Amino acid sequence: MDRLRIEAPELLPARRTYTVRRWDDANERLWIDVVVHNAPGQHGLASDWATRAHEGDQIALMGAGGGYLPHPEADLHVLVGDHATVPAIAAALEAMPSSARGYAVIHVEDEADALALAHPEGISLEWVVGAREGLLVAVETLDIPHDIIERRGVHVFCHAERGLTKQLRAHLVRERGIAREDISISAYWALGRVEDRFQAEKREAIGRIDPD
Repeated sequence: MDRLRIEAPELLPARRTYTVRRWDDANERLWIDVVVHNAPGQHGLASDWATRAHEGDQIALMGAGGGYLPHPEADLHVLVGDHATVPAIAAALEAMPSSARGYAVIHVEDEADALALAHPEGISLEWVVGAREGLLVAVETLDIPHDIIERRGVHVFCHAERGLTKQLRAHLVRERGIAREDISISAYWALGRVEDRFQAEKREAIGRIDPD
């Protein structure tokens, strides 16, 4: 695969990146969530495939990438994302112990996309509907005690649109003082970019979430 990338990238199969929503080891079943757009002209490669898929169709899988798991000893969990991150946040909430405390803040453009996610009683689930910038405002108003930050008891999962993720990183690291090592952060997508270009830009300055 690496050789194809270098010598003949045009021969690479079309691919899209998705979060593993759930894995059933006993029955070898994998769940992924795919959004199907109803508006004309909004179908992408994966959503178009999903509308035509039938039992028995074959696909090729690569990965998995990433390795986030909620820290079992964290005093406070902070999960931040948008519509693209919902499956990952949902899986993280389900993996947390019932005693977990913290926040899950998710941006969606339409109230109909605010799902009923299972979560520990001590996790406050907030849906930010409307302008994307509202997610940053919501995170800025979270009550995260500084003493918990100082003793590194805060564990953060932050993944969203690239430009917004950079702003969220600046707030969490520079303004809040949360240790970078205690934050899982990356962009899941970039406004105005198809996946292939977005993935390629991760190796360029524009695609870096951590400026240093």
